[in-house]
Amino acid sequence: MLRLKSDLQDLLEATTRGDPEAPLRWTCKSVRQLTVELTRMKHRVSHQVVADLLHALGYSLQANSRPKKGRIIRIVTPSSST
Repeated sequence: MLRLKSDLQDLLEATTRGDPEAPLRWTCKSVRQLTVELTRMKHRVSHQVVADLLHALGYSLQANSRPKKGRIIRIVTPSSST
């Protein structure tokens, strides 16, 4: 389980956008895309488990409203000043 969390964090780090010091950062990968990549890394995991792990890591998922240009999932990290 620790390796799964570590691999998920590595995937997020590679695709996260926004100011690293700001509380709002996002990724262009959906929960399902992250699940596929984790499965390629030999993790047996469902999209719901990935969503639960993201929540446990302090992330909040929000769908962006740009359906014509593709779906972007915003992942909000908790503010470090709180």
